Amino acid sequence: LHYTTVEIGTPGVRFLVALDTGSDLFWVPCECTSCASSKPAVSGFP
Repeated sequence: LHYTTVEIGTPGVRFLVALDTGSDLFWVPCECTSCASSKPAVSGFP
């Protein structure tokens, strides 16, 4: 497993992320209550 830092937003906020070569996605924490639903995300295949 490899790790790197990414900077997201303006002004930039740094996050340490794990690089998963089996996926094209990565997740970062979000505390914005007006950006998205505060309900837990559910993942899976239909």
